[in-house]
Amino acid sequence: MSHRFAWILMLVLWFVFGALSGPSLGATEYEQGISDISLGRFAAWDLLDDQYFEFFEDDAIARVHPDKITKHHRLMGNDNWCIRFGSTDSNDSPALIGAFSGHVPIDPHIWPEAENWVFKEFGVLRTGLNGQDPRDQGGQATAPNYFGRNYTYTVSVNCLGPGVRIQTKYNMFYLVNGGHKLGYVNYQTSGGGSVVEGDYTREPISIDGRSLFENWVLLFDSESSNYQRHIPVMVSFSHHPTSIDCDSLYIKFLFADKDPDEEMTVFVSLPFGVDALDPWTTGSWVFDGHLPTGTLNHCRLINRLVNQWPVAVSEKFRFETDDPSPPRVLIKNQFSYDYMGAAWASNGYVPETPYALVPPVLKLAEGDVDITIPSRYMPGVEDEDVQFPTKNGPL
Repeated sequence: MSHRFAWILMLVLWFVFGALSGPSLGATEYEQGISDISLGRFAAWDLLDDQYFEFFEDDAIARVHPDKITKHHRLMGNDNWCIRFGSTDSNDSPALIGAFSGHVPIDPHIWPEAENWVFKEFGVLRTGLNGQDPRDQGGQATAPNYFGRNYTYTVSVNCLGPGVRIQTKYNMFYLVNGGHKLGYVNYQTSGGGSVVEGDYTREPISIDGRSLFENWVLLFDSESSNYQRHIPVMVSFSHHPTSIDCDSLYIKFLFADKDPDEEMTVFVSLPFGVDALDPWTTGSWVFDGHLPTGTLNHCRLINRLVNQWPVAVSEKFRFETDDPSPPRVLIKNQFSYDYMGAAWASNGYVPETPYALVPPVLKLAEGDVDITIPSRYMPGVEDEDVQFPTKNGPL
């Protein structure tokens, strides 16, 4: 993965940051910012020491566990929506891999690998895998307290935008097709067309990975789903899958051509954020046999965001002059990204173009509070509405 950077400037009234210490007269030099608290603009997490790590986290839209993503929606009844995931060797059976339940064991099954105020990564060791051959290990821990420990995969979350990241050296990633029963898959063919296939809860299907033109697929509910609202799931991947096998129990992404020593990256995203779709909407996709243009473009945009996934934000600020009054503070956020689209760049689909996210709280306040985002008006900068509703406001 390569690392990229982008930045954004914000001008805000000084009284918004009244808790900050600093001069009130005249422009000042940039100082290290308020990243440890961020005043809730990114709903940042507290930085905790090793004794107090919790092994589940909320991202911008859902709660992420070591082996599942859960979400509540008021129109989906009393049950929380849930999708389970895992990674292993293609010769292993996911049915033999134990799921976490209740209190997640801290040692040696899961441990913190890395964190900052907008990003957390955990090493996860699953049981029931073929782990004897070193080539089949998912990876080794690099965190000082756990250095050299084998893990099945790492799972990472951020509080900035879409996507839960799973990284491993194993060659199969899978989703457990639980009670909601995902039944259809949309993908883009090498000919450039959008295709919907299924219902694979009734008859299994296998998609030749060579037919994929873009590094994502969209999964959505079967007609027999028990949910009143549907939550489509996007899966994006760094490597070319050899096949995608779907049935009523599992959706398996096989990467048989991947170098055993090479780590691959998979993202699981909910492209419609905190929203859920009515069954008639997803039913029309099945009837038409493809996604509508607007939905397709939206999914491509969400996939672009996870292909260049923010893993850190450096924040600096300085005070502006008092004229006009009252004084204002200039905040500069610089985003650092991991880029995973290199293997797909030959078709021109995934541009290596970084972006800067406007915090949802600022976006909501922009019309009512004296806030200016100068970066929006700089030459060569595209201002795009992601139309991605989060728990903290629209992204």
